[in-house]
Amino acid sequence: MRHDLNQYLDEVAGRLERFPKGVVICWADDTQLGDANFEHWATCASPTRKRPVYVIAISRALLRAPKYVLRWLVLHECGHVRLPAWQKGGGGCHHYYFRQFERAHPDYIRANKWLEKAAQVA
Repeated sequence: MRHDLNQYLDEVAGRLERFPKGVVICWADDTQLGDANFEHWATCASPTRKRPVYVIAISRALLRAPKYVLRWLVLHECGHVRLPAWQKGGGGCHHYYFRQFERAHPDYIRANKWLEKAAQVA
């Protein structure tokens, strides 16, 4: 199964208000994600002076994941771009407003169950 992460990103970004233009998405090795035990399936890095774009990196361990899992994961990471932790009164990177945002996705429960099961196998 071949996934087009850019297509998933375009689909999600097209539905979000005021979504920034500078977002790049790519596959990454788990060492690049900074977590070898698969607790993190993806990451979102904020722009810096040297790299003026957001970078969403998805673990290569998910290359064979179902489409609904990757689409939800892209939405989850786009949530970090759209709803940063410092916004809406803090509460960490997965604050109340963030959880409301991601739970609006129709495959939220199914995708999370699939990722939990995959983490047990890894």
